[in-house]
Amino acid sequence: MKKLLILLLALVVLVSAVACGTTQKDDTNETEPPAQEGTPTGEVNDTTPGETGAVDTGAPETPETEAPVIPPFDYAGNDLTPYIQLGQYMGLEVKIDFTPITDDEFDAEIKAILESYAYTPFIKEDRAAVEGDIISANFSGSINGETIDNTTATDVEISISANSGYIPGFVEGYIGHKVGEVFDFDVKFPDDYHNADLAGVTVTFTGSINGIYDGTEAVAPSLEEFVTDFTDYETVDEFLEDYRGYINDEKFLEAMSAVYDELWQMVLDNATVLDYPENELERVYQLHVATYKARAQQYGVDYETFLAEYVNATPDSLYDSARSYIKEDLVLNQLIKVLEIEITEEAYLEGCQRYADQFGITLAEFNQYYDRETVEMSLLYEEVLAVIAENAEMTE
Repeated sequence: MKKLLILLLALVVLVSAVACGTTQKDDTNETEPPAQEGTPTGEVNDTTPGETGAVDTGAPETPETEAPVIPPFDYAGNDLTPYIQLGQYMGLEVKIDFTPITDDEFDAEIKAILESYAYTPFIKEDRAAVEGDIISANFSGSINGETIDNTTATDVEISISANSGYIPGFVEGYIGHKVGEVFDFDVKFPDDYHNADLAGVTVTFTGSINGIYDGTEAVAPSLEEFVTDFTDYETVDEFLEDYRGYINDEKFLEAMSAVYDELWQMVLDNATVLDYPENELERVYQLHVATYKARAQQYGVDYETFLAEYVNATPDSLYDSARSYIKEDLVLNQLIKVLEIEITEEAYLEGCQRYADQFGITLAEFNQYYDRETVEMSLLYEEVLAVIAENAEMTE
């Protein structure tokens, strides 16, 4: 077999075993604005038209759990040989299941990209908007010349029709106006409008029309148009070459991620638990219970119902999960000791920045989500797996 030295290639694994000993510092504290029933996107109301809500940072979410009363076992500070016996972890045999993208698959990828940039052409002739048109519009509301918060929008698609979803009289204000024209029109909000500050109030809107759709189906740009209008590439060939390389890189990373998962599972399967640290099994089990009780409360059901219907679990299966978590902790920490792996301060800081970049958040945000112990254990896991991968027999 051909032995390949495979780098981790920015593999990010926050090993599940780490979660048993440490947790995120805080929840992401995401909140969502109150839903407005029957309010289509773009309706004139007291929230900014368009999609709003909590920002998805990409960081994994951990539910709030009750603090366990049992102190955690000190894996790093204790001799683990009474608890775990490592099996084979060097020279493991594994196959890399990687196949470069085919021409047909690549053509389908390009087609999908172009279709995602499809657009509806505007009417070419110079005419005013009429009932039945679909327009791209801007608007801003004011009272006595003072702009009202959250009543301003640009490039909003509006259907000038009775079932537009906007308050009566709003879409009609665009009728008779042409593209590029700026105009004012008054609209009285309904007396029963959900925002009491605007209920029964007459608001002056300043509007303009960016374009009038011609009513045809969306048209995908040609490959030449896409490269010219939406990329920085000079030629189509340059874009195609780079994009094919990008896809193959992603496919290879997926293949290697599967390899690392397989290697780690082999290491776990080859290890034998001799005993569980005193009270650790109960501690981890109680963490599971606290987590699922918190989830049950979020879903508005009792704990037993949530466990049976949402998780398909039982108290016995939760103990089995706890045993699996502890085994991973034992194996990982024993390998750290045997391989004498340490994380330097420089490596820790670089790891934090790398994780933050891959989650799409700032370093400060990342440091709020995760404490040092959790990050260090993740980095130690990567280093352990790197050694295992470097000494594995890999074939493509």
